[in-house]
Amino acid sequence: MKKFLLIVLILFFLNPVFAQESSEQNDSEPHWTFTSAVSIQLSPIFEAKQNAEGNKNQFAPITGINVPVPYAQFNAQYIVPLDFGDNLVFQGANLLFVAGPTITPVSLDTQLGVIFTPTPILNFGLAVTVGTGWTIGESHGIGIYKPLTNEYVQNTPFATWKYDFIFQTQFQFDFGFLIPSKWTHIILSATEQIYYEAHSGAGKAEPWEWMGSPDYVNGVLQAGNVLLGYTIPDTSLRLIGIGLTWQSHLSGSDYGIYEANYNGSFTTLALALQSVISLSEKDLLSFGLSLSSRRAFLEAPGTSPACITKTASGREWCFSGLSVQWIHTF
Repeated sequence: MKKFLLIVLILFFLNPVFAQESSEQNDSEPHWTFTSAVSIQLSPIFEAKQNAEGNKNQFAPITGINVPVPYAQFNAQYIVPLDFGDNLVFQGANLLFVAGPTITPVSLDTQLGVIFTPTPILNFGLAVTVGTGWTIGESHGIGIYKPLTNEYVQNTPFATWKYDFIFQTQFQFDFGFLIPSKWTHIILSATEQIYYEAHSGAGKAEPWEWMGSPDYVNGVLQAGNVLLGYTIPDTSLRLIGIGLTWQSHLSGSDYGIYEANYNGSFTTLALALQSVISLSEKDLLSFGLSLSSRRAFLEAPGTSPACITKTASGREWCFSGLSVQWIHTF
């Protein structure tokens, strides 16, 4: 779920190409816009393999399909147009304030942010997110690691919180600007985040769990993606492209005593095929098909989801699933 949540945050906190397109079409006066989305994540069950040879890349076999995970999100955006003159480079400059909740079956997350767009090709943003979670079946919304039993236990909902402080910058460019033609809309987008992520009940280097994903620790991380896409003219296909996403702690020492064996500075990677279809002026349908990586371990898989005490050895790739998202602007 970590990577899917990152995609959700990128799409709704600092929306890529589409946010700028809509802002250019809006009035020159400050105004509100509202966006909602419903998402379904179809992900396989994959079986981790022992990597006793060490430093070996491997693929995890698929053994089944998880129950589809729904997400619901609502954003309120207040847009303040900025007048930087008639220069084409600064057209569409604005200040955007955004806030709204994200709800999943095991969590409630909220975000509040501000985005400064001085030019259509570049923007900067600051945001804070705060969330909590509960248990459904064996899935924990938010939990803490218990070393004596090597397991995660659910924390009290609305008494324990997961929070982030985020700085993000994004570059986006449409080559149709250089070579005007309906056939030249090749889109390049690059995003980088620096953020502090923490669990309110966890101490330094104390592992915790969020939305069913274990082995988090408090610390500063960097994450981002690059996307190369194309808009097919005279069709409803707004974008088809391929993206690369990455994420890691800036310092592996955030893991404390687990750093050396667990490889605290490990960078997770994901490759994704993405497409966006325009259903109407106010509705978009987005599809994503992704292949992601995680740590492989010397030890054989165990019954506990906790891997924090294992010895990382190489990289394990797995098909992380299909995401479908319907986006509506009011």
